[in-house]
Amino acid sequence: MIKGSIIAAKQPDDSTIKKISSVFGQIYGTEVVFELKPDPSLLGGICVEIDGTLYDGSLRGKLGKIVKIMKSEGP
Repeated sequence: MIKGSIIAAKQPDDSTIKKISSVFGQIYGTEVVFELKPDPSLLGGICVEIDGTLYDGSLRGKLGKIVKIMKSEGP
């Protein structure tokens, strides 16, 4: 068993937490138990942190990636 954090603007429902636990349990090959960390600065989506690795599924993170791509492609 390993521990991780779910960072979200609002608390996910139990069904969502179970799905996240299941997906990351398959990735890590063991049960993952999550601590919930509210972050009202997130616009939407969630971030998951496990063993120092951040999986950024937040809207802010996705918009940041789009801006980076647009800046790198230029006119």
